[in-house]
Amino acid sequence: MADLNRGWQDRKSLAQCNAYMLENGIACDVKIKCHTQDGKVVMLQAHKYILVSRSPVFEAMFCGSYQESSDSIEITDIEPDVFKEVLRFMYSEEVQLTVDNILHIVFAAKKYFIGGLVDEAEQFLEDNLSESNVCTVLTNSLYYMDSNLSTKCLCYIAKRVEAVFNSEDFLSLSQEGLCAILQYNDIKLKSELNMFEHCLKWATFQIGRESKDVDKLRTTLGECVHQIRFHLMTSKEIAENVTQSGVLRSDELLALFCHLAAGNQEASLEKFGFNIQSRNKHLSDFTQWMRFGSTEHEDVRWHYDGELDCISFKTNQNILVHGICIYGGYFKGDIHTVSIKLFDAGSQECQQVNKAELVSNGTDEPVAVFFDKAVSLQADLWHGVALMMNGPDTFFGESGNRVVMVDGIELTFADHPDDVNGTDVYSGQIPMIIFTAAENT
Repeated sequence: MADLNRGWQDRKSLAQCNAYMLENGIACDVKIKCHTQDGKVVMLQAHKYILVSRSPVFEAMFCGSYQESSDSIEITDIEPDVFKEVLRFMYSEEVQLTVDNILHIVFAAKKYFIGGLVDEAEQFLEDNLSESNVCTVLTNSLYYMDSNLSTKCLCYIAKRVEAVFNSEDFLSLSQEGLCAILQYNDIKLKSELNMFEHCLKWATFQIGRESKDVDKLRTTLGECVHQIRFHLMTSKEIAENVTQSGVLRSDELLALFCHLAAGNQEASLEKFGFNIQSRNKHLSDFTQWMRFGSTEHEDVRWHYDGELDCISFKTNQNILVHGICIYGGYFKGDIHTVSIKLFDAGSQECQQVNKAELVSNGTDEPVAVFFDKAVSLQADLWHGVALMMNGPDTFFGESGNRVVMVDGIELTFADHPDDVNGTDVYSGQIPMIIFTAAENT
């Protein structure tokens, strides 16, 4: 049998043949005019069949009611090198992604509804986010209105906030990017004062290090000012730092001091547009400890009929109580309605209350329930914590300690007479008080 004249198509896949035809301009029937940033025009060639089969935008362009009559199209918002990679993916499912081109490729893929390329590009971004580029990626994702990518950036920043805020890339943030960070409640530093100081650093960099114009600081920060949680600062921090910066007007400062002095003045702050939400708290932010030596797993479970679990405690130093930990259900997905209360054990005066819904993960790891605001407690005074739960049986602690030392602070526990569900010093619920040492004033 005669030997066939083998060509470039021989033993090649469809994708390989497509790529070859694209790269060598074989039988192309459409020209694509692209523009570089410096104004040069670059002509690319492609096949309408491939474009139509891969993108609904090109399908509408070449096959719809208002189809292009010309065999030439112009693209003004995508660089030639970027569009070459987009074409390569459409022809062969291959693309060369780099840190430099990735955001432009995401934009192009979204513009032309090329879902496979969007997925591949966003996975590349997620895998390659770093402290040195996440702020740049966030800025661009907001510019291109890519909410999914923006959320991934914010989650990344929340886990590495100190390092990100101290990076050079932080200073490259757009105002919109900084505002998004400030609005995201999972992002927090050691204090809101630290957040404010980083905002000043960012604004000073934008207007020039030598500028002392406080009006420029306010203008540069723009809406970011309203997303700083000034109400979470102390009066001393406001007086010594915020007031001296000149960022807030006198009427704004007056409303802020009134709120700090009297409390429950959120409406006056909202009138000025301030965000009065608290930043989210996480158990990992606090020292982990347990008043129980072990957790019951087998024979006995803690039962609930809406009855109260209570425990009394006192400390040898002033503390701030942020919430408590409780045990969840035995099975993943168990749901409990929870009400917690902190009160003065002597006067029974309620100091803080919170209600929540707890969804268990099926392990004996205690779950945090936070109060809306931290409560300041004086040393050597007895206080009580009450817990009311409704739902399935839960784990509970055993071998409790009457005295526990945590970060140099001594906590002493005692049975509380209001308990009717069985919690006491040695067993039951409320394995941990979530607290920090109160700063000396």
